[in-house]
Amino acid sequence: MPEKRNRGLAFFLLKTFFYKILLDKSSVLSMLGL
Repeated sequence: MPEKRNRGLAFFLLKTFFYKILLDKSSVLSMLGL
């Protein structure tokens, strides 16, 4: 089932991208002193 594997990979990439945005936002807020 290659399509199921692709869906899992897409979900993994999306989750990684989402966590990266959250980490970047929190680091930026900490730099601003908020």
